[in-house]
Amino acid sequence: MKLVLIAIFVVILSGQSAAQHMLYGDVKQVGTNEIVPYVSIEIAGQARGTLSNDHGSFEIKIYALPVQLKISCLGYAPQTISVKDTSYLLIQLQPTVIKLNEVQVYYPNYLRDLISKVHDKALKNRRHLLPGKAFYRQYNHNDTSCTEILESFYKVKTYNNGIRCWELTHSRYGIKNVDTADRVYIYNQSVVTRYLKAYSEAAIDLDIPQPICHGKKRSFSYTIANRFQDTATGDSILEIDFNSKKNPIDSTFGSFYINEKTLEILFIKGTYLDKQNVFIVASGYEKDKVKLIDNTRLDYEIRFKPDSSGLISLDYIKTKISFFTIYNKRPIRLTSEGFFFVYEHNADLKVHDMDYAVNDYENIKHSRYDPIFWFENPIIKRNPIEQRILTQFENENIIGNLLLN
Repeated sequence: MKLVLIAIFVVILSGQSAAQHMLYGDVKQVGTNEIVPYVSIEIAGQARGTLSNDHGSFEIKIYALPVQLKISCLGYAPQTISVKDTSYLLIQLQPTVIKLNEVQVYYPNYLRDLISKVHDKALKNRRHLLPGKAFYRQYNHNDTSCTEILESFYKVKTYNNGIRCWELTHSRYGIKNVDTADRVYIYNQSVVTRYLKAYSEAAIDLDIPQPICHGKKRSFSYTIANRFQDTATGDSILEIDFNSKKNPIDSTFGSFYINEKTLEILFIKGTYLDKQNVFIVASGYEKDKVKLIDNTRLDYEIRFKPDSSGLISLDYIKTKISFFTIYNKRPIRLTSEGFFFVYEHNADLKVHDMDYAVNDYENIKHSRYDPIFWFENPIIKRNPIEQRILTQFENENIIGNLLLN
């Protein structure tokens, strides 16, 4: 009986595998042939998809042909394409956002009042939670050598400010140079992604000043850097530069894009310089080996897009943390890069929030590891450098279950 059941199980798996197809291609801009990174590529009618990577390349798993793909990206005309086979796809996008050269006259308090209105509308809509599934990837470098890889899948609830809650479902971790006498690792970098916000609100988050806030609480100076028009909608899009006012503790600067008509936050890109170096702290049994943490810096991007109901939802969060440390008498420049994106929405999905005080590695210890799942998982396509690093980890058999002792 057991042999029969196993045989049936194998047949079922074979049938599922045979029904799967992988589509792949590149996304470029019409006319210039420039790559377009982080383009949303969704399967029509399924609320599931992927993003093109930073090289404009993508791959997406489907279960039947033909299929229709919905293509969208901030600043480009959306399109739907019909795909009949697995041939290479070159998707060309037409820019819809054009820079307006005419001089726009604003009254003195216009910008302050506009940002306050944007903030108030964001607070009003923040209860619009979207359950779904998300993927997170993290690469850590000690100087120029990649020493850690973390990949995780989550059930999440997101909203117009970032991530509200998440639950780990699958994760794998890889580590090189296990002898910690000459390397440093970050225990909990994904927490930065979880608590990073696009605008200020009364909630648990990182102690990073958020530039989109109520005017009375403003500690930033603002400048309108550019004004664009979205030719698809006719709406005006403002690019606003921000800088934190003179502050002995930190320095924050960057820019964000808002729709001047709808008051929606579309994109924010910022840098946080921690002058007192309290953002990253040493912990655990290796704490005494850390003699210095200096030059702490966080670079981040948060992008939003309209959901099926027309409200703004989280698209992706990109982070890069870097700092200088002296560990066990060795000077090290440590860099940790994370990328999080929501690849599926599912209104019926139940999400049990994780304890924010538990670090990544403790959570990974309690998650299951399934090599077949990782072979077939729907991740964002790696760029050539990322793929080379991962292949090296796999060849050395140092990625999979948690390898810390």
